[in-house]
Amino acid sequence: METIEKIIQKIEAHIPALEEERIRLNARSRKIQTYGFLSVFISLPLLGVLFGPKSFVILLVLGVLAAFGIWYAAKQGFDVFKEQFKRKIIATIIKEFNPNLNYTPGHHIKKSEYFQSKLFRKNPDIYNGEDYISGRLNSTDFRLSELHTMYEVKSKNGKTKHTIFQGIFMVADFHKYFHSETYILPETSWQALGLHKKKHQGADLIQMENAEFERSFRVFSTSDQDARYILSPSMMERILELQKKYGNNVSISFRGTNVYIALETDVDFFEHNMHEPVAERSFIHGHLKDLKEMLGTIDELNLNTRIWSKMPKKVKHIRKDEGNI
Repeated sequence: METIEKIIQKIEAHIPALEEERIRLNARSRKIQTYGFLSVFISLPLLGVLFGPKSFVILLVLGVLAAFGIWYAAKQGFDVFKEQFKRKIIATIIKEFNPNLNYTPGHHIKKSEYFQSKLFRKNPDIYNGEDYISGRLNSTDFRLSELHTMYEVKSKNGKTKHTIFQGIFMVADFHKYFHSETYILPETSWQALGLHKKKHQGADLIQMENAEFERSFRVFSTSDQDARYILSPSMMERILELQKKYGNNVSISFRGTNVYIALETDVDFFEHNMHEPVAERSFIHGHLKDLKEMLGTIDELNLNTRIWSKMPKKVKHIRKDEGNI
């Protein structure tokens, strides 16, 4: 793991060009907003005088459209800059932090893996994500990304979008097969859906001995014995700590060779503030903090201990069509 000074040395070759582009884009944005809104504030009252009070609604609509157009024009180039920033700065920070990690800013966890987790009961109509990190941390192979999944509801007034999941989605592979399927779901989310059934994806509700854990989560499994083996007292305590860090919405499933972890958060990781210098040390520290927070789940759940290595090696195959929940 490199120090901040060494990381800055690695990225300093990219800083001048990025900083020059950031300054140029901000200057262009201010110019467009200044002249654009000045034109609107001058022209709309004149049009109001010309066409009279009856034109108020039309002028209001035109004003809103003009404001949106100005905002859109002022932000042109920002997305390209942020993509370049991630590829040149964030990618370097991640590689210097751990050479075993790979970063692809525009990619995300595959939709098939999202389905295979079987953590969510609704199919997404919209599936977006970014900041894909993969590799090996100690003995754990993993991949993660930000995800935002939504479903749409159609009505006579059009479509409304509703979030299913927004946050960090991680898949960790232990190269060991779980005979059973075990799901750990937040109690608050379960109750909010109005679901009081004692099954999830065909798995039965399991009562755990930890009272605090029982108040916070519902555990479902196709094997009572495997669920209790996986959810040792220390593992339940670690999951509770993870819940305190991310809030109530932490969901975990154990299926096939994988552990799937969904951490709900509205934090947009690795984004650079366009109003701050590229080389600002506090922001480099912030990006490192984001990275450590993302990867911290592996350590917090003690996944590197490979506690399931003692489980029998009987293989339970997952059908290819199980993505269609």
